[in-house]
Amino acid sequence: MSLVRLDYERPHEEGWERSLKRLSHWGQGGEMKFLKETKDGTLLLVYVQPKAKKNEIEGIDEWRGRLKVKVKAPPVGGKANKELVKFLSKVLGAEVELVRGETSREKDLLVRMSAEDVKKRLGL
Repeated sequence: MSLVRLDYERPHEEGWERSLKRLSHWGQGGEMKFLKETKDGTLLLVYVQPKAKKNEIEGIDEWRGRLKVKVKAPPVGGKANKELVKFLSKVLGAEVELVRGETSREKDLLVRMSAEDVKKRLGL
């Protein structure tokens, strides 16, 4: 399994400032399978790991074709889903909505912005 790792840090209380660190590159001319443009925005395909030490985008899981995201919340009562939506909303600076995968680790999220803007916000 090949991953591209992106780390987000919260340096001060004033808000989210992100610091992207690419530990490996995306591959040559690689298709971004985890992003799909729709009429309502961009569908972001993610693989979630709940109960992590911190909220972070770990990278791209090329085998699954999904963005791998770790969240601190446990997968109980929708807590991990809420934390995921809140975290990605802050990182992307846009409205994010869970559209599929409420009880699965593989989730589809609708981001109310273009795929090109999502790529820029993720530093890809």
